[in-house]
Amino acid sequence: MSGQPACRLARWLLSAALATLCCRAAAADNYTLSLQPAWGGHIKPGVPSELTVSLLATSGGRARLTVLGSRAEVSGDAVFEAGIPLQTHIPLVHDTVQPVAVVMAIDGQTVRRETQALQVLAAASTVVAVVNPDAASDWPAQAILPEDATVLYAASDELPATGQAYDLLSALFMTESALRTMTGTQRQALEDYAARCGLLYLDRITTSEAQALRAAAGCGGRNLIAPSLERAGAILPEAVIQRTTEATLSQLLTRGHDPVLRSLCVFLPGYVIVLVLGARSARTASALLALPPAATALAIVAWLLASPRVQVASLAEMVSGDPAARFAGLLQVTGTAPREIVLEMPVQLGSPSAQGSGQKTQIEIDLAQQRQALHVDTTLMSRHTFLVAGIAQGSALTLERTATGVNITNRGDFPSASALLAWRGQCYDVPGLAPSEQWSNPLEGRSCGRTPADELLRRKATDGGSWLLLPYDIPDLQLLAGENDGGGWLLIKGAADA
Repeated sequence: MSGQPACRLARWLLSAALATLCCRAAAADNYTLSLQPAWGGHIKPGVPSELTVSLLATSGGRARLTVLGSRAEVSGDAVFEAGIPLQTHIPLVHDTVQPVAVVMAIDGQTVRRETQALQVLAAASTVVAVVNPDAASDWPAQAILPEDATVLYAASDELPATGQAYDLLSALFMTESALRTMTGTQRQALEDYAARCGLLYLDRITTSEAQALRAAAGCGGRNLIAPSLERAGAILPEAVIQRTTEATLSQLLTRGHDPVLRSLCVFLPGYVIVLVLGARSARTASALLALPPAATALAIVAWLLASPRVQVASLAEMVSGDPAARFAGLLQVTGTAPREIVLEMPVQLGSPSAQGSGQKTQIEIDLAQQRQALHVDTTLMSRHTFLVAGIAQGSALTLERTATGVNITNRGDFPSASALLAWRGQCYDVPGLAPSEQWSNPLEGRSCGRTPADELLRRKATDGGSWLLLPYDIPDLQLLAGENDGGGWLLIKGAADA
């Protein structure tokens, strides 16, 4: 008789488990989740890309989408309606051949999980994309491609919606018909690519359309090539978007107090003072023995309460007269204790990429407001470094070479900051200029200094051209740091030297 209740309990538990599985399977059938990576899933290690996630549900609701397996764990909440497809574009930075996964959860319960395989290309490989290829366009055949170049084919509706996803490419071939079928976000992403000096070949395009795109392009528009404007065939090595390295940006960080060293400087003297004062006032052996642990505990508490330091540095570059400047930024968080730091930033800064082995990035994105939050988990004496990139408004200063020298003009509505000019192997101090004021023909130069900014200018000026260096902050990046813990520079290349 005693076995009957046990059998009934076992049957009841089995039925409950089967019912739960059936409910979950039925719930999963209510949602369709599909993934589409940019450029057919081709990526380069550490190079930003994009993953388009499409969701279709039989009933409305709210779900949490999480991308796992990439360098950054990206999460965001999606609000959807019954029978109406929802599509969102999630930044992706990947390093390995392992697939990425997207998990869809409702009320903390996973209802769908989809994986996407990726194909990792060599970091130095040349990658060319052709949009809406057809037999009438033979531009890729006319271009002089390296033998090991990888040619990718894409439809216009598959193009990325973020400018960073174009970083994979060495060149892009497309026609005006492809431009006309792009969405607004896709067109903006393409213009961002052109503004960052991405090489863009446009076939069968009207002169007016080509001129409009060239006016918004970087590098003086020389990287936008259309038959209606000129005929060109070769992909130039210098046309590939150059990346500013972490080492270069680290040199531009503001030097000052280090929270780790500062904590040590406070800890050691405080520890000694507590011990000395306690020893003088202690009247019993037990009180004397309790002094070291008490002093240590107080010092640790003070250490844990120390605030982390957030520093930023940026370097932007443009050709004189360009409407936009392309920039790379470094964000460094130095912690003294285990805690979570949340840094709010707009998506215009791009997807933060963690540098260094073992570092992971956790990003919370607001799919509706186009904002993101970077979560940094600090530990005892830890340092976390992230890179961002994007485009910013160009400078109103123009740098022009003439037969007798150089002219620098402030074509903006506000006074400019003082700058440094590199020309003919020397550096020249350029004063701040009022609106419409011009400075030209420097008489006396000097050897460039040894500051990190001067070193940047010296390396750029080795090509014999003219370069201008001036302070230039990226506002969205600057807001993340303390008052004296951030700063940036802008390099302007003379239009005649581009």
